[in-house]
Formats: sequence, structure tokens, C-alpha cells
Amino acid sequence: MTDSTGPAAESEVVTRTGPGALRPYEKFVKSLQMQAETGNTERGFEVSAQMMDRVLTAGTEAEMWDADEGGLLAGRDLDDVWQQIKGYTVVKSTREDIEGGFGVYAVIDAVNLHTGEAFTWETGATGILSKLAWLHANDKFPVRCMVKAVNVGGGRAVLKLRPLPVIAAPTTA
Repeated sequence: MTDSTGPAAESEVVTRTGPGALRPYEKFVKSLQMQAETGNTERGFEVSAQMMDRVLTAGTEAEMWDADEGGLLAGRDLDDVWQQIKGYTVVKSTREDIEGGFGVYAVIDAVNLHTGEAFTWETGATGILSKLAWLHANDKFPVRCMVKAVNVGGGRAVLKLRPLPVIAAPTTA
């Protein structure tokens, strides 16, 4: 059934399955918020806490300086990094300065495909969150992909989760 009443009817069509039914987007947002409310609030802090543990227990000054390597990265730090995402956790956000988000973010466990190093990163990018949910629902983890920063002007970029490019194998003549 399609809702086609009101002044926006000619330019906007909203698909619904019944009166007051939620769109898939609305169900998704509610699901994310419920996931974040069920005990995942400490996941993001845990990565930082582990880094602080390494700093505070370092045996030498050199170990102390190196102890904060591999902390929690942000999606914006991973433009064009080829990775294999192993899984993710949805965490409730406490940031109030982000407009247009879902009030949650994902903490993502991945492996850099060039170095083999495991790393953890976070993002609240709505497009990435929805793709992670689809990949999970369709049992596609682990998945090989990359983050792509798409310039939208004004020094701003939108983060997208993209498949890795297909590289043709060299041919022998």
C-alpha cells in the first residue's frame, strides 16, 4: 500500500504496509537504539582503557611512548584502507554535538589487508551503519571492503563503505 495523500503526495511517496506502519528505515533506527541500550555502553571505552593500561604499566620510557599505538581509530582515518571487517558492536553515543545521527555508533573489529594487523575503529556514519546491519542480517561477515570519503564540498566528506576494487590478473602473452 502506498500513502499518497496530503500536499507532498505528488513529490513524495512513502511505502507502508498498513496504517501507522514503520518504514524499514524507522525500524532500523529503533533496532540500533535497542541494541545500544543492551549493555554495549562500555565497548568503546574498553579500547581506550586497554591503551591506558599499556601506558601505565610500561616498563621503560620507550615502551610508554609506544603504548598508545593502535588505539581506537575513526572511520575518517581509514579512507582507502583495504580491510576485512570481522564484526561490530553498536554502542550508545553520549555526544550531543552530532546532528542527524542515530544516537549510536559502531565499534568495528577489522584486519588491514595490506599489513595483516588487527585494528578497531568506530563510526556513526549512517550509511555505514545500515550496510553493516545488512551484512550482518545476510550472514556476510567477515567482509572485505574499504571506507571511501566522498567530498561533499566545504571541506566536508561523507563516509561510504565500498567493496574492494576488482583487479584484473596480469595476462601472459
